[in-house]
Amino acid sequence: MSDSNYTPKSNLGKWFNDRLPLLTLANHLTEYPTPKNLNYWWTFGGILTFCLITQIVTGLVLAMHYIADTKLAFASVEHIMRDVNYGWLSWIIWIFPQLDFLRVMMIL
Repeated sequence: MSDSNYTPKSNLGKWFNDRLPLLTLANHLTEYPTPKNLNYWWTFGGILTFCLITQIVTGLVLAMHYIADTKLAFASVEHIMRDVNYGWLSWIIWIFPQLDFLRVMMIL
């Protein structure tokens, strides 16, 4: 990975690192320089971008099954939650970034 020879101190850490070198990877990633202007605004911007992209992608998937009619809207949501393969998961993945988006916007 890199020129650094990082070895964990504990036997458990060495055993784990031999099988899955996450500790070496984490040490390698901390060696990269970061720009001076990198601050919390960049972090919140990245979080908001991730939430927005997730909402758009899952919203398009849900829109394929949703019926925008006053009499059929509830039935279409039930259809998404019960009959569509992983429709409940798509809905959950769509709703939680929406809430996180609002939380982050309230912080800013």
